[in-house]
Amino acid sequence: MKKEIYYWIVLIVIILGTAFYVRLNYNPKTSVSLNFSSSASNTTIYQYQQATLELQVLNNGPTVKGLTVGLSLNGNLTDIYNVSLPTGKGTMIKITHTFGTPGIYNFTAETDPTKLYNNINQASTSITVSVLPPEKAEPQTLLPANQTDFYASNMTILGYGISSYLNKNYSVSQTKLSNILPVNIFMDRLFTIGGSYIENISTASAEYNNGRGLSLWFDGYLKPSIIGVSAQAENLTVSNQTIGTQPISLIRVSPNVTTCSWYSSGWIKTFSWEGNSTCAEILKENPTGISENNTLKKLLTFQNNTISLENFYEKNNTSSRYGNLIVTGKDALAYYTLWDNYTENHTCYGLTDTFNSSSFCSVYMLQNSGSLGNVSLIRTTEYLGKYNISVFSITNSSTNPFNQVSNNIGMIQNLKLQGDSINFTSGLSNTCDFTGVVSCGTPTFANSSISLNLTNIANQTIRLNSIGCFMSGIGPGSLINKTLAAGASTQITTECYNNSKTINAIPLNLQLRILLNYTENNVSDTMQGGALITI
Repeated sequence: MKKEIYYWIVLIVIILGTAFYVRLNYNPKTSVSLNFSSSASNTTIYQYQQATLELQVLNNGPTVKGLTVGLSLNGNLTDIYNVSLPTGKGTMIKITHTFGTPGIYNFTAETDPTKLYNNINQASTSITVSVLPPEKAEPQTLLPANQTDFYASNMTILGYGISSYLNKNYSVSQTKLSNILPVNIFMDRLFTIGGSYIENISTASAEYNNGRGLSLWFDGYLKPSIIGVSAQAENLTVSNQTIGTQPISLIRVSPNVTTCSWYSSGWIKTFSWEGNSTCAEILKENPTGISENNTLKKLLTFQNNTISLENFYEKNNTSSRYGNLIVTGKDALAYYTLWDNYTENHTCYGLTDTFNSSSFCSVYMLQNSGSLGNVSLIRTTEYLGKYNISVFSITNSSTNPFNQVSNNIGMIQNLKLQGDSINFTSGLSNTCDFTGVVSCGTPTFANSSISLNLTNIANQTIRLNSIGCFMSGIGPGSLINKTLAAGASTQITTECYNNSKTINAIPLNLQLRILLNYTENNVSDTMQGGALITI
């Protein structure tokens, strides 16, 4: 019985082996032809664009089932397709590919790429696609002449995010997109939602006697129709027009603001106009560009360990300004601005420093909401010869801001600009007040603590029990337990808190709430006062 089972197993193996051999060697050979559509090779493709290739597969032999067709890109197998075709029939395989970098890309398609069968007449076809980088960003070429003010910037999408944060939270004017507020709002929504698909942004804006213009270009993986789609999503009016041979979308952003949008040479380009004319009417005029002040640009140079996220250039009738947003280390970013002419203001409403015969003014900037936020923004300025140099340094709030002032001064000095430094004088004074049994002298603030000189203005002795200092929210107070005779004074020091955390900052217009608990005639009460800290 065991021998019979063994013979049956051997017989089955022989039959299967013979069938497989016949399948590989004696089936009629297939005859399949492959051919790429030539449209992709004849079309100019730019970086970040998606190309569509059409691979035609034609069966010139017997019926094929499950034929594998492989696709290789620059010699690397990327996809395998299964094809079944009756005799004389064909099919089309649509292939899409997005190009992240410029270069020459060679696509090759071949039958049976793994060489599994020997009864197939191997067929292959290739196509080469040239991918170009976007043209040089020159948005200023779309602006009309006779500008009264001009501003241009080039930034990565990360640079835009930081600049937008500074403008929204600290009103740093040079970081705003333009002076056309409705366009700023519209584009900010687009860049916020689609930011992960955007690479670079380049802008040029100008002021005119009859309006304002903004030319904004950006590249990335978004489709050219994104501006129109975004406008329709916000229920804005969109119409199609043609300027010369270029089709454009015209968007009515607000009653007196229009934006024209189109795709050209690797960029999604927009031109916006605020005024009585539309963007299309302005574009039909003869635009003229404006050149940057390369002298300022060359002066603003940085060390090799810095990464630039944005640069900007601004010009009016009297002066020019150039700036750069750079990464200066693990915990800090710096926004340099350099004026070649300016109105001097020798009064410093912050911390003054003199170092190597140079005078610096540093200001701790609160957010527009009045809160300190999760980051600290410190501006340090020096007037040097004909230049006004400022550094806006963004750091983590947990770092010591006094150390950052030293870093800011060092970054200005690293520019190695020549000239006489103009001295600053402080324009700050601190105040405090109470309504009740005590008066308050000029306070001081240092190392998170406020020092108050309190005078008993009651006609009898009082006892000071405890005191608390808060910017917002609550926090722990300090015990005093001190008796104060009528007319007597005492110095009290307590830590100040913002939402239960000590205030670790160089203050600027720091509004503080003071709660003083006291006892008079054996009755305890809490009196509220306030302090304004400016230095």
